[in-house]
Amino acid sequence: MVLFYPPFLYINDMKISDFKINRWVLITLLFGFVIYSAWYSVAHRPWVTLDECLKNPAILDGSRVFMFQEPRIGKLYADGFDLYTKNRRPMRVFGDTTGLKENEYVALMATFHKEGYLQAVEARIAKNRRFKIWGSVIPVLIIAGIGLRFFRFNWRKCEIVVKRHA
Repeated sequence: MVLFYPPFLYINDMKISDFKINRWVLITLLFGFVIYSAWYSVAHRPWVTLDECLKNPAILDGSRVFMFQEPRIGKLYADGFDLYTKNRRPMRVFGDTTGLKENEYVALMATFHKEGYLQAVEARIAKNRRFKIWGSVIPVLIIAGIGLRFFRFNWRKCEIVVKRHA
């Protein structure tokens, strides 16, 4: 029970919670909003990906490439390193290698060259990336366990209800 409704939740002395809407319509609207948000983020992202550069090397020569999701450092050389990403052959990156280690994830900002290599502007180890990935799974599992212990989903009414314990 809510004791106070903020002023923006009132329309002509009626609370917004007084409006009734079919749950399936609400679910459809929210799902549509999520789909639209996903499309918008892909269609209007402000950065150029390495895949786009490799598809159009002449057009995107000199473009800044930001790689921060899954790139890994392969072999280190005196003037650079090999960059490994998913489903792609290793790519050569030229730049400063101080502080970099082999087989570690890297956060990379680089300039793409149409000859097929990258010039590193900034490269650093993504510290504790593996720990961050697995460390974020543990709270999700704990909350899911608590939710499954005390709540259940009623498919007929499309709502979450409290389990009745004997």
